[in-house]
Amino acid sequence: MNKYLPIILTFVFTLIFSTNTNALTLTSISDLNVTQQLEEFSISSNNPTFTGTTSSPSSQVTINIAEQSYTTTSDASGNWQIQTVSPQNVNPYTVQILADNTEYSFILNVNSHKGGT
Repeated sequence: MNKYLPIILTFVFTLIFSTNTNALTLTSISDLNVTQQLEEFSISSNNPTFTGTTSSPSSQVTINIAEQSYTTTSDASGNWQIQTVSPQNVNPYTVQILADNTEYSFILNVNSHKGGT
């Protein structure tokens, strides 16, 4: 009976570990495609739109920026999108995204370009 114990433990560990894989994914920030989860991003939009996916449909997704909080619910495929407003007089700032018991935080630099001569 002892010869089966390692196989069962390996299966249970793999099953538990894989349930949280890709629970929350950020796919874009405004016109910036996010191909990997980094600790810092730079964009040119003052009011960024965050887009991503969750592992479960109808998941609550919350984005915290400075003292502002934005919430939405993912659709049947797990897709979500939130339009935000950058805090004034704070740059760069920390963005925290929460969904499916997963947190992803990063620094966002807004490089706005003002026209003029």
